[in-house]
Amino acid sequence: MRRWLTEKSAERQVQGAEASLARLIAVANAIEEARAAQREPTPTELAALEELRHVFRLDLLGPMPLEAMKCIVIDPALGGSDVSDTARAEVNVAYELLRLFETPVVS
Repeated sequence: MRRWLTEKSAERQVQGAEASLARLIAVANAIEEARAAQREPTPTELAALEELRHVFRLDLLGPMPLEAMKCIVIDPALGGSDVSDTARAEVNVAYELLRLFETPVVS
């Protein structure tokens, strides 16, 4: 039973991360398009980006290791040609922040 729960939890972790990553990429792409059109992003867009950054980081946490989530969720999503540099940067910062906290500190 415990194994089944762990597997289901891992499936939900991947699904949640994929969904929040898709939304994060869409908002980051919109912000980059606005900047390319010589327009400042709206406060709503910036607030949405900040919120999605947080949601995506939370969705990466779960029974699956962070490195596995990178291989299963992040790398395939960033491999597309429709991902802006802003989106890549946002995703990489979110991942690296979690990786930093996952790494034990040696003194």
